[in-house]
Amino acid sequence: MRTVGVSSAGYLVGEFVPNAKLTFAKVEEMRRLHARGGLTYTEIGERFGVSRTAAERAIKGKTWAVPVAKMVQQLEAEDVPLLSGGEGRYLIARKATATRASVERAMKAAGVAWDGVIRKSKHTHCKQGHALEGDNLIVRKNGRQTCRECSRARWRAFARKKRAQRASQ
Repeated sequence: MRTVGVSSAGYLVGEFVPNAKLTFAKVEEMRRLHARGGLTYTEIGERFGVSRTAAERAIKGKTWAVPVAKMVQQLEAEDVPLLSGGEGRYLIARKATATRASVERAMKAAGVAWDGVIRKSKHTHCKQGHALEGDNLIVRKNGRQTCRECSRARWRAFARKKRAQRASQ
């Protein structure tokens, strides 16, 4: 099974599409021209023999992604513990304009350990500032942590809204 060239949905992408007009090298050149030269998508598309829409999608990473396996293999030593800790895959996916799933497959192929668990230990407070500890912490079946105070506040607001709807009828 290929680790690069397959989207998270299992479809072929990039050079692995049989009728692709571009290559990874050409897409990288397109991105450089757009970033440095300030060329429009239309000008870049004409230069590489594709439509404006195809050029835009390739440059933005919607249809073409950087070979993620190559990127993972070139990681510096200090990045590997972050990846092993489950912290850096989203950042690498964004940097490579790839999906998180393709980064995980590439990491597996490159031998970078990742246990598949997203760690929530760094979160000590909810978005409203309530401490996520003791009786205020709710751990869902999927491992997600939520704030009991915020959950109660949402429920109270929902109940008030329903009461107001019933009263207006």
